[in-house]
Amino acid sequence: MEITKEALNREIARLDKKITQELEQMKHYAEWILERIGDPESAVNYGFSRSIANIETTVREYLARREAFREILNSIGGK
Repeated sequence: MEITKEALNREIARLDKKITQELEQMKHYAEWILERIGDPESAVNYGFSRSIANIETTVREYLARREAFREILNSIGGK
């Protein structure tokens, strides 16, 4: 199977979009947590903290994939 520059560029763009979406979700969770700090009436929800950790892991994976695709794209461009 031959990998084309166009396919790599599409995959990089797709990963960029996914990274942006994941970071927006992480921001939403973090803001929710920060709004409730110091409020004795608010319920503690550890699910958001776990979700942030999961998103962080996912984003790291996406970043590594994107970097690998960029390296492949650069090596193809040199041919």
